[in-house]
Amino acid sequence: MRSVELCAGAGGLALATTQAGFTPLALLESDPVACATITENQRRGGQWVKTWPAVSPVDIRDFDYSSLTGPVDLLSGGPPCQPFSVAGKHLGIDDDRDLFAEVARAMVHLRPRAILIENTKGLARATFQRQLRYIRLQLTFPEQSRKPGEHWETFLARLEELAAAKTRGLRYAVSCAVLNAADYGVPQQRERLIIVGFRDGEHFPFTLTPPHSLDALLYGQWVTREYWDRHKVSSRRRPKPPEKWQARIKRLKDEENPVSARPWVTVRDAIASLPEPVASALDDNHLNHRLLMN
Repeated sequence: MRSVELCAGAGGLALATTQAGFTPLALLESDPVACATITENQRRGGQWVKTWPAVSPVDIRDFDYSSLTGPVDLLSGGPPCQPFSVAGKHLGIDDDRDLFAEVARAMVHLRPRAILIENTKGLARATFQRQLRYIRLQLTFPEQSRKPGEHWETFLARLEELAAAKTRGLRYAVSCAVLNAADYGVPQQRERLIIVGFRDGEHFPFTLTPPHSLDALLYGQWVTREYWDRHKVSSRRRPKPPEKWQARIKRLKDEENPVSARPWVTVRDAIASLPEPVASALDDNHLNHRLLMN
């Protein structure tokens, strides 16, 4: 399966798609430091990146997709999140860094069987609900584009008319959800908006049901106590249940078979198999050097 990565950054999403079985046909990224990171990892022979093509240091607004030949199964990427970030200026679609229209342009040229886009969960805020709908419809009908000087709200109205009618042309079934990395076995709570779309005629078994859950972790920590037993934490060293989870823990105690998913992976789980750190002469010399320098 072949993929094209837009706004590749340092290659994080491309690593995931590669491990899922896709072969990158191209990686596009405008930031020179991010490009240098990918190039250096390739130079070092990184397991998943060594077979990637050289990253294209280009703004996707300037890229000519006719230079890519052959079918594309997946178009993936992470367009800039600053327009929609809680920490940004909240300009949304009016921010010139909004590149979702460029994702649609790439879809028209490449006609991928599927798309996978990640962005800040800030895009799912109530403030941006209409803009998120606009983006979803923009990706649903990628061949449609704003007319010169047309306000995005006017374009949205045209897209909504298309959604209500049975129109011909390139069309995708697009869905989105805010997903938490912890729900997928990562020892970190990191929420991102994930947008997935499938080209008309493509039918894939697809679910967003997460395999891990906070309830399963709380159940193992504060109901069965299996978590602490497994990590050999003595009773006197075990913390008290967090106040904010008291009601949730009580519900778990009262229900029969309350969890079916696997528990969240904690940092303790992730590093439990690592050996104890051992001081060395090199460590001591490095520490002494730091002390002298400071």
